[in-house]
Amino acid sequence: MKALTEVQAEATGSAWFGRAIAGMRVLFGLVFLSNGLAKLAPPGFSGTPIGYVIDAAGARGILEFEVLPGGARADGHPVALYRSLVEDVILPNYQLFGPLIGLAEAGAGLLLVLGLLTPIGALGAASLQLHLHFMTLFNNKFLWEYPIYWVPLVALALIRAGRWYGIDERLARRRPGAWWW
Repeated sequence: MKALTEVQAEATGSAWFGRAIAGMRVLFGLVFLSNGLAKLAPPGFSGTPIGYVIDAAGARGILEFEVLPGGARADGHPVALYRSLVEDVILPNYQLFGPLIGLAEAGAGLLLVLGLLTPIGALGAASLQLHLHFMTLFNNKFLWEYPIYWVPLVALALIRAGRWYGIDERLARRRPGAWWW
């Protein structure tokens, strides 16, 4: 009996397709896992032996700059409800929200690396990128930076990328109709 990954790869015409999907899933997972762990690390941790990741203080600074008046826009983010949410709820309670952002990123990354509940992990990661896209959308910059992340993540969710060389492959054999793997 063939493994589910082999059947899927044959259906797409090449075993390389499954490997490419798994590689892309793992790469996105490592990006989110490393960024999430950096936000959960002690203050001042932002460097790795091979590059820089944004820590919790850096994420807060980006949020302040992009949303509050006097940052990227003199009058702040143009969507008043969003600006109020950030200014009145998130930033004053950043000791709670900062670690939650880190947990969300690290959790989504771990799910993607393992290929476990991949649609949930990919859609969670995509939603984080959609937030960043919305945050910077009205600042006349970064038009395509965030779609480069969230569009492939949505695609990974829709094609159930964990079924190629992931834990979802084994789980799908038991319950093939379940959408979450």
